[in-house]
Amino acid sequence: MKTKETGLILVFCLFVWLACSGQKQANVWYFGNFLGLDFNYSPALILKDGQIHNCFTIDSESASVLSDESGQLLFYTDGVSVWNRNHEVMPNGTDLWGSCTTTQTLIVPRPGYKNICYIFTASPNGDYKDETEFPFEEKGLHYSVVDLSLDNGLGDVVEKNILLDRSTTEKIAGTFHANGRDIWVVMHEWNNNTFNAYLVTDNGLQLSPVISQVGIVHEGGKAADNVNYAYNAIGQMKISPNGETIALVLSDKRLADILNFNPSDGKITEVTNFSGFSEESLYGIEFSPSSRFLYVGDFDKGIYQFDLFSDNIYNSKIVLGDDFIVHDQPGQLQLAPDGKIYVAKFDMYFIGAIHFPDKAGVECKYEQRAIELPVDGKGYCKQGLPNFISTYLYNSELYPPDPIFEMPNVFTPNGDDYNPNFVPMRMYNIRDIDMKIVNRWGQLVYETRDLERGWDGGNSSAGVYYWRADYEGVNSRNYFQNR
Repeated sequence: MKTKETGLILVFCLFVWLACSGQKQANVWYFGNFLGLDFNYSPALILKDGQIHNCFTIDSESASVLSDESGQLLFYTDGVSVWNRNHEVMPNGTDLWGSCTTTQTLIVPRPGYKNICYIFTASPNGDYKDETEFPFEEKGLHYSVVDLSLDNGLGDVVEKNILLDRSTTEKIAGTFHANGRDIWVVMHEWNNNTFNAYLVTDNGLQLSPVISQVGIVHEGGKAADNVNYAYNAIGQMKISPNGETIALVLSDKRLADILNFNPSDGKITEVTNFSGFSEESLYGIEFSPSSRFLYVGDFDKGIYQFDLFSDNIYNSKIVLGDDFIVHDQPGQLQLAPDGKIYVAKFDMYFIGAIHFPDKAGVECKYEQRAIELPVDGKGYCKQGLPNFISTYLYNSELYPPDPIFEMPNVFTPNGDDYNPNFVPMRMYNIRDIDMKIVNRWGQLVYETRDLERGWDGGNSSAGVYYWRADYEGVNSRNYFQNR
């Protein structure tokens, strides 16, 4: 990486991360049965003008919505149809190869292009037994492209159902790259332990994903009637608001998996997984705004809280909702712009809420019937809530991100313009830095606070040198690295 580019990246990332908390792309929700919530109001305004609803008499789960930076609705989808801000189906906006019963669908804007967006859809693996129930050509992870400049600014689906991966679960999640501009889209394949992280940049969608083979094999599973479905394909996968952790559930295995995510390179490594839930299946999962607490929805026991900062995450488990009613099953969980986590309640005229999700135990105040919905045959809750890029719900002013700093092992200032300066390969979320370079006798040969320039070697001879960098992150914590 050239010296000048490194300096520009530092300045840009500081600005973007600090600005994220002011964006409102997740302020309007549509989901369930003609239901919506508008978080431009406090408390959220209940909407009943949405068009998402049960398709072919099966429960509505899949939803994704995008608003502009001021919180005004742009469009939304259930993975099958695409509606514009006037709640009309866009031209070419039908027959996407997702399903209303797929757990997750995701809308992702193309960085640097206000009018171009991608819709990522997955086939409903958890709802078919053989290929006759869902055509083979429609199976897998696909993407479609929306151009919001068309149809008088209401939008048009200009490309549709382009295959990315034939083997897929129903799990799709998104977060910003560490550079604060590009966007990662993460999915999990079926019958293996493979994650694919696709990067969306201003050049478009990169079709070759970053592949991580880690964690539990996603396979098998039976539905409630004990029929052999691919039931472990269902259930939510989320990336934490700070972009550093992935959590997911395998529904019929009754197991949660927690993994590290590197937003710089898209690689995933496992932290832990645990079972020990009830005999019913798992489905919903979500992080608190600080990314410290994880909430898991259990059809039988309600909501579990886990402290990800604990030395033993599983033993930090707290069961919320002791007054749980058998038919009052929690569906999807979704963090909202007001800092609360909302809980879909299957076929109910109310929605649950975790009011203070960054407080431990019962202090988080889980209210099972937080939003009462009008009982008029329209607007009742179903299994799903809208899926968003997790960074849209990240408040970097309250929870500043950790810094990322990486130096090369070697540089060659030999006049060929290849690696001529000793400059960072990656440097994000850093407020101030001081780097010293010493020779093998411990003598200081160079010191700088300007890593845009780095070190060109000066008059020093070829050999082994050592460096130490002391820096302050935007989170106001001090760090050092040396080598």
